[in-house]
Parts: sequence; structure tokens; C-alpha cells
Amino acid sequence: MRSTILGKAAGVQLFFIVAIEATSFGCRNTLISDEWRKAVLDFHNRNRQRVAEGKQRTGSPGTVMKAATKMYYLNWDCDIENNAFLSSCNGQMPIPLDYGVNKGTFKMNKKCNINDNTMAVLKGWWDQATAADLSQNSKFDETKQKEFGAMAYGEAKGFACSYSNCGGSTGELLCLYSAKLKSTLVSFLDVCTGDEFTDENANPQPMCNAPGNPGVDGMTHDMQITAMDMANYYRNLVATGWAQDKKDYAPPAKNMNALEYDCDTAGVGAKVEAAKCTAASYTPTPGYVLSSYKAKLDIPRVEVLRKAMAFWFGQLKSVDLDDKASYNNDVDASAKDFANVGNVYSISDDTNDSLFYSWCMGTPQRWDAPWNNVRNKGSRLQYVSLTALLLMMIRFTQLVKHAQPVLTEGAAMMVFLDYVDNVEPSPYAYLNKVDAWKTS
Repeated sequence: MRSTILGKAAGVQLFFIVAIEATSFGCRNTLISDEWRKAVLDFHNRNRQRVAEGKQRTGSPGTVMKAATKMYYLNWDCDIENNAFLSSCNGQMPIPLDYGVNKGTFKMNKKCNINDNTMAVLKGWWDQATAADLSQNSKFDETKQKEFGAMAYGEAKGFACSYSNCGGSTGELLCLYSAKLKSTLVSFLDVCTGDEFTDENANPQPMCNAPGNPGVDGMTHDMQITAMDMANYYRNLVATGWAQDKKDYAPPAKNMNALEYDCDTAGVGAKVEAAKCTAASYTPTPGYVLSSYKAKLDIPRVEVLRKAMAFWFGQLKSVDLDDKASYNNDVDASAKDFANVGNVYSISDDTNDSLFYSWCMGTPQRWDAPWNNVRNKGSRLQYVSLTALLLMMIRFTQLVKHAQPVLTEGAAMMVFLDYVDNVEPSPYAYLNKVDAWKTS
């Protein structure tokens, strides 16, 4: 039995392999169904594949376009979708200048079938392929083929559409593409697939994108908000006594406060480990604990984030906490990740809570997402800092044929919690491991 954790951190490394069905796009707008998103995505990629294979009809009957020399498989981007939603019907949210833009209208009344109406607009745009002969070269007539050009532009990797009722019975479909149409539709060699596309140009912009900001993290706005909201949702359950443990409910936390997003916390040690994302194993730096989550990366990254957080917090149901929420052997064996997620740290009046992300395929492409500012007054603690890293690692091969990515291995997410080792032990040391979660 262990009632406290001393200031010296124990290095912990856990891997969980979880198979996840690709059932969700992970976008925040619940008024739009994933069925609709999938239909729009499939329409684009099915027709782009036809261009890539040299089977797209153009000009007079019997004439086809030459096979595309480069055609990316489009990925649905939730931040681009949000930008489209906020910009539709003359909305005030600006559209990035380097985006391709398609806009169309349709009837939107009580008898409206949004799927049918959307497909009719998309088909009308794509049928522009026959408005001019593209069989000899891929230069298009912008006056006749603008929307088709945006849909078929081979350099586009990410896109999304959204729809809105602009008043009365007028509906608007707005589609945004990550690359703006140039003078030709296609320009390189093969049908290309790649890792999931994440666009950092969509509005609203991520919170850490100010020039020179050391906390620039590569995260999308949607992922940042999701991270902060989920952390605070679970922490609120602990604070109010509604967090279920194995037998009943965990004792409420007296000094659990909401986290704020902080773009200035760098997390040097976390980034060092993130740079090793293709390594066979990871070693926490001194003073860190390491938790991890693995899942097949056949879902959007924001969904992996949600499932990782839910999995870690769900470990609480594996233990029965006592009245003091003691960190005992059961917690150590079955709920370490929950302890990391629900932690309450103090530094007299203020601490920094930060979460850092890294994504890699071969060469790491990093993003960092701080969760910050836990304030707990009146604690005995002199100094504690908390740093957390989620590291998502993917190894997969790509299948060029039919423009479909093939996943061979999964994604890994890891959390590092860093705190100094000059902390005195306390009898109330569970999630905070030092004193900040009090039950009375």
C-alpha cells in the first residue's frame, strides 16, 4: 500500500493496442451528418480516380481526358469544414486566398432531401468536364469549367463542404479546397495517397500561430478546442463527485479548476522524445512519467485524441478510491493514466499544465497543444510544474492503385508528466501526487 508519491518521479511506460472502427469524421458540427460527409467525400474521390486513370469523358462523345500525372486522394478536413460553414451565406469569416472555392445554391424547404440536393449540385459542377475539350491538354476554360477545375485539381489534398439555409427556401453549398486552381488541372505522375491531411490555413486560426511564438504547435483549431474541452469535462466530473470509480463515485476534488490554453509552454523534454517517434521504444527523461495509447489510425486524429482521453479517464472504473483518494497499489497498477489526466498541481498560486502532440511518418511533423493554468490557492506545495506530451506515431504503407491508403500498423499516443523532485510528501496525495486534490 502506498499513500503518497514522493517528489521523485517514477518512469512508467504503458502501451495499449485498441482496434477502432472508422465510424466518425470527428467534426464538431453535429448538425451535419457523417453520412452526408461520406457521400460528398466519396463523390469527389470516385470522380478524381476516373481522371487519374484517363477515363474521364470530356468534349464531344467518346473523347476522354489524358490520365492525370498527379492526383491526390482527398481527405476531409474538419477545420476547412468549419471555415466553410462560417463563411456560407455571406458569413464574415474570411476564406484563405490560396483556397479553391466552389459555391452553389439549391432549394431548402420542408421536403428538402439534403443528400439528393447536394449530389445534384456536385454533379452539375463535375459535368462541366464536357463543356470544353480537355483531351489534348489539361488547360481548362475558367468561364465554363471553374467548379470542375477546383474539384479535379490534382494538387489539392484536403477539402470539405458545408451547407446552410440562407433564409427562406434558399440553401447554399460551399466547398473549400486546400489548393487553388492554377492554369492546369494536373501536372505530375501517379495517383497519390498520403497520410491524413491537416490544413493549418483554415479559419478560425489555431491559437498558437502568432509569428515567433515558441508554442506554435501545428495543431488545428478544432483539435486545440477538443483537447481543452475534454480535459475540463473530465476534470469537472472529478471536481463535482460525478466521476465513477469501480464501486461508486470518486470523492469530489476540492481544488479542481478549469484549464486554460497556453501557447507559451514549450516542453523541451517532451519534444526531445517526440523527435524519436519512429523509435522502437521511448525512455522518459528524469522526472517524467510516461503513459501511452495505441490505436489503429483509421480514424481522424482528433478522434484518436478523444478516444485516448476517454480511455485514460476510464481507468478510474478499474479502482475503488478511498475517502482521501490515496494513490495506492491498485491505482498504481490499474489507473496511472487516469491519475495523469485528472491531476491537480499547485505552485503556491499558479501552475502550468501543458499537453504536447507529435505526429510522424518517417520524419516527424510535430504539433504541441498546451493545457494550462491550474490555480489552487492555500496548498502546502512549494513548486510543481506539469508537462504532458501526447505522441502519435504512425507507420503505414500506401497503395497507389485505386487511390486508397492502406494501413499496416497503428498509431501511438503518449503522455509525459514532468514535475520537480523537491516536493514534500502529503497525506492527500493521489491525482496531484502531492497535495492539491483534497477531499474536504
